[in-house]
Amino acid sequence: MKKKIKLGDIIDTLDTPSIEDWILLALYLSPNKRMKSELYLQKALFIASHHLERLKEVLEFKPYRLGPYSEILKEKLEILENNNSIIIDKKRGLLLTEKGEKRAEDRKTMFLEEEMKYLNSISDFVNALSEDELLLFTYVIYKAYEKSDVFNTLLRRRKDIAIKMLRKGVISTSLAAKLAGLTLLEFIKLLKQKDIKPYRADENDLKPV
Repeated sequence: MKKKIKLGDIIDTLDTPSIEDWILLALYLSPNKRMKSELYLQKALFIASHHLERLKEVLEFKPYRLGPYSEILKEKLEILENNNSIIIDKKRGLLLTEKGEKRAEDRKTMFLEEEMKYLNSISDFVNALSEDELLLFTYVIYKAYEKSDVFNTLLRRRKDIAIKMLRKGVISTSLAAKLAGLTLLEFIKLLKQKDIKPYRADENDLKPV
């Protein structure tokens, strides 16, 4: 009888990725191997750290005016820029260089398939959002608005922001309702009032709250 392999056993056989490795992988798995800005990378890895235990172990985030922020992540970005692994450009965002892409490819064996799949989905998700959409999502879903000076401003526009995200197709109706601060039924009523149809629903949206 074959011994059942546990996830912990697999992790124990892997080398531990550094913060630089996580950054390079996030960029490598992003559309066009780039992110819009440091803010997007910070939020992508913050979200991922809530779901990937090994990332949570190496990254610490603190409250900041634009949501959770990691000082060490900022430091590692500067190191990667200085050794020509990434380019930080105000207009183009964060981009992998040929050197950075090669390193990311070489280090992929350090990561679990599940980690790469999740980071890929998060990178796709955050890059599809506007800055306001990204911040509202982070504040509301992870309650990460301590010390933020833009949270209240975003709350005043949360319904419109949630509707824009829904129309983009990046979130379900139930999640849009949560971002809007409404029940699912209230949000559907709002969509009908604005003559927005059809709205996208998933199986969880149809379950009674």
